[in-house]
Amino acid sequence: MKAKVKNDTLFKLQPVLSSELNDTDKMFVPSGREYDLKFFAEAAGHHLRLELATPEPSHPDGVTWYVAQSDIDFESEGVTATVLQDTVLKRQPVLSSDLSDDDKRFVAAGTELKLQSYAPAFNQSTKLTLADASGADADIWFADTKALKITGQRLMLHVISDTVFKAKPTLASQLDPAEKVLVPKQTTLTLQSYSEVEGSYLKIAVADPLLGEGDRSIWYAFAPDVELEGTEPNNHPQDRNAAGRVQTRDRGQPLNLPGFQGAYYSNTPIIAGGYFTWAQATHGGTRIPASTEVVYGMIHLAEALEEIRVIFGNKPIEIVSWYRDPATNLQVGGTKNSRHLTGDGVNFIVHGLSPQQVYAQLDPWWGARGGLATAAKFTHIDARGYRTRWAYEF
Repeated sequence: MKAKVKNDTLFKLQPVLSSELNDTDKMFVPSGREYDLKFFAEAAGHHLRLELATPEPSHPDGVTWYVAQSDIDFESEGVTATVLQDTVLKRQPVLSSDLSDDDKRFVAAGTELKLQSYAPAFNQSTKLTLADASGADADIWFADTKALKITGQRLMLHVISDTVFKAKPTLASQLDPAEKVLVPKQTTLTLQSYSEVEGSYLKIAVADPLLGEGDRSIWYAFAPDVELEGTEPNNHPQDRNAAGRVQTRDRGQPLNLPGFQGAYYSNTPIIAGGYFTWAQATHGGTRIPASTEVVYGMIHLAEALEEIRVIFGNKPIEIVSWYRDPATNLQVGGTKNSRHLTGDGVNFIVHGLSPQQVYAQLDPWWGARGGLATAAKFTHIDARGYRTRWAYEF
């Protein structure tokens, strides 16, 4: 991750007015200078905390500096929004007529915006965090989704509580100082990848530069302390479910569910008296769960889907893709971390509503219980137990 100084500025050892500091506690930095970062975080007084990958030559003992948010740009990592038609960027996802002139900005067709990240938002809009701005709230805009074409993916980790990254998924007291690093809340990191491990930890691969005394790239982060935004490149699942909307009184074919005794049939509800069936979860009985844990994942998600159906006034819901065994997941283009593998991830369509409308209504309700995403034709939800948000590129 790179930071570029866009205005002549002062780097400071504390996030306070420069007049309150001694000359030795501040450093003049000219416009145009670039720095490799380990990470950045928001700080008091509209400052950013920059953790430099290497010390500034004139201050070889210091890698932690504070700078005014408005004086820093961040590189885009190749994520771009192309404006397809004249549109307005807005500070809030509301009608532009409801905003002051300072809270909206005209953008002409053909303009390319470099993005730090993006995510679905209310009112058929997309939340854009611009890469050529400071990284503060003022750099966040909303635009009509239909007016944009976004290319590229970027996986960002946001630290929401002061936390410790660890070299092993164990108690911090059991680790040497070089095996742990304190990461303050509001820190943002770019990830290469992540995976889940036991004990509510995420195994993360931090993009260069590295963290900690040992310059490590692989760390374990406590999942409740972080949020993920974005997804891995090439996440393009193309899956269809012939049983996605089948509702019939015929019990269908018998199913053998691992770890469960008794008779189960494809067309019977997963939740007694419910709407969603084992046929929808198993793609017509062609994808039998690999384990008892997958079955429980299906049941847990079916409970959530029953709530979602009530939220949307019992509108018909079509299941596009639910459980995938590893071979099928690879074949249809899912990621190695797909929650479809564990039975508690699903792609679905609420008839009569766009995926953006579905996402906007579910986002605050689902909160940190799991992942939520949109594609052009479906919504994704999963019950991974920590907040993740993204938009597919199709």
